[in-house]
Formats: sequence, structure tokens, C-alpha cells
Amino acid sequence: MGKLSIAVWIMTATVLMGVFVLAILLTPSLEQNQMDYILYAAIAGAIVAIPITSVLTYKIQHLFDEKSA
Repeated sequence: MGKLSIAVWIMTATVLMGVFVLAILLTPSLEQNQMDYILYAAIAGAIVAIPITSVLTYKIQHLFDEKSA
């Protein structure tokens, strides 16, 4: 992973971990076991962020490539 990939992953993982944890906290049926699932939701957010980071990094690196006409 390059420096750009790490920076993008940090931002993407933070957002996805927050979204997944909020989904756990706002789901009424999980109220009894919320504390058990918060860690799993955060880990899942970090893992899901890896392929998204790959795509975003590729697009950022090739953003200013010249188009062959």
C-alpha cells in the first residue's frame, strides 16, 4: 500500500465503521446485545473499506492521465 492508499483507507474506514456502528445502535431488535456487536461492526467497516480504497486510489492516481484520442 502506498501513502495515498493508506490516507484514503483511513478516511474510508472511519466513515464505514461509523455507519456500521450507528446501524447497530439504531436497530431496536439488537438492543439487548448492542455492546457485543459494536466491535464486530467496526471490524466489518474496516474490512469493507479495503476494496473501496483500492478503487478510489486507482481513480485518484489516474485522474489526470491524458486521454488517448
